[in-house]
Amino acid sequence: MLITEKFERVFYRLCAISVGLSLFYLILFWSNGTPRYGSETLNYGPLFLNTIYYTAIPICLWWGIGQLTGERQGSFIAWGIQSLVAGYLYYSTFTDPNSSYENSLSAYWFNAVGLLIAVSVFAFFHFKERRKAVSFLLIAFLVLLGFNMPTFDYSEFVEKFYRLFGAKNFLSLSISSGTNSTRRLNIFALLLSNLQLPAFLLIVWFLINKIKSTRFLDFKQVSIPEASPMSVLTFSLVHWVTRLTLFVLIFGATRQLQKVANLDFALGPLVLLTAILAALYAVSVIYRNFLVSYFVSRAKYPSWCYLFLNLPFVHVIAWLVAVTMPASKSVDYGNEQMIKEDVSTTFSALKMQFTQNKNAGILTFMLIIIILYTIVTSLNIRSGIGSQKTIIVAMGIVSILLLLWYKSNNRAVYYILLIEAICLFIAMLLGHIKLMTPLIFWGLSNYIIYYSLFHFDHFTLTSKEEETHPTAIPSS
Repeated sequence: MLITEKFERVFYRLCAISVGLSLFYLILFWSNGTPRYGSETLNYGPLFLNTIYYTAIPICLWWGIGQLTGERQGSFIAWGIQSLVAGYLYYSTFTDPNSSYENSLSAYWFNAVGLLIAVSVFAFFHFKERRKAVSFLLIAFLVLLGFNMPTFDYSEFVEKFYRLFGAKNFLSLSISSGTNSTRRLNIFALLLSNLQLPAFLLIVWFLINKIKSTRFLDFKQVSIPEASPMSVLTFSLVHWVTRLTLFVLIFGATRQLQKVANLDFALGPLVLLTAILAALYAVSVIYRNFLVSYFVSRAKYPSWCYLFLNLPFVHVIAWLVAVTMPASKSVDYGNEQMIKEDVSTTFSALKMQFTQNKNAGILTFMLIIIILYTIVTSLNIRSGIGSQKTIIVAMGIVSILLLLWYKSNNRAVYYILLIEAICLFIAMLLGHIKLMTPLIFWGLSNYIIYYSLFHFDHFTLTSKEEETHPTAIPSS
């Protein structure tokens, strides 16, 4: 993913629009104009404004893509299609007094058709080569389908996440509906719902550049700008957008898969699981490559700060450390100071520095954490339940073996991801939906993100020929 000045401008604007849309929705909610499922009487003035709110989201999304790629005609048609679909679905759903989750799920699939048409239009307008247009269409549709499904119901999974920490009504706004009942709006869920604007831009921009690359399937390819190091504002915004998007995917996907597994549509859960895994993979690679490029731009390879950026709770402190990290003018290599001449020289020097220990201390730290977690968990199991203790100890041993394999073989990540994906599909087919826990998806994401901690020397830079903007077909 190329972090250029043009990308930064468009990304900043979409982040600002996201905040503006959140404030607009907050005003609508406060004015008691947000309709509810099953409402028999509605104020059509506020309903009209709410419809505008939901149609504004795809308009802003495709506007950003059009500004970034220069393909304004294709993006204009794309946002027209998706905004009409979004407006129709919102209006029809909230004016139906018999709305249910099953009906909402049908609306989701209808919205997916609109997404497919919009992406198709943009792809065939933007890419000169039809082969690349088809590739972008198939991959982008699958990834965006998985990206949209977990974001289908923010409030429910956010409240469930809060309950884990005993903070049920944290950041919630409650108002009286005038009918002896209270309506509640979770502000954090509202912000997450509008997070799709900059997140959508990140995903589509990453896929466009990946499709354009001659090594599309290269898992270890990163792009680092030759210009001045990334600004603190850009790093902070991209970091938090991607981290929160991963949060939405991991916790939202778990909740939605558990819901659709009980429906009669047999193929639906398998399609959604495939799409969610594709989205999780894409966002994890985007986030990992972004962090790698940030550290390299400051003449450092991924190490302890990188690790703590991906650990819950302590990642806030790690983020503060990362934003204050100075842009060094040299790379420490033994007793020598290698001056940064360009990105390629810095990158090569950092890889040589990395090979001296390959973050052996981080490996030891992870092994200790796994051992301690296994011991503490097994001790908390009541005596007499030996089977549970055996399972916990066995899982701890398997985790240690997987980590050692992951560290010693740079290709092990492919096999681990494949094995876990197959296990998820088998669990889905056999009806063991309870295995779809956030920890499973979090582990899959971490296998991708932590790859640079142990195999940074296997990364390659995007060639200069590939670091150009994808060109659009001239408008007739």
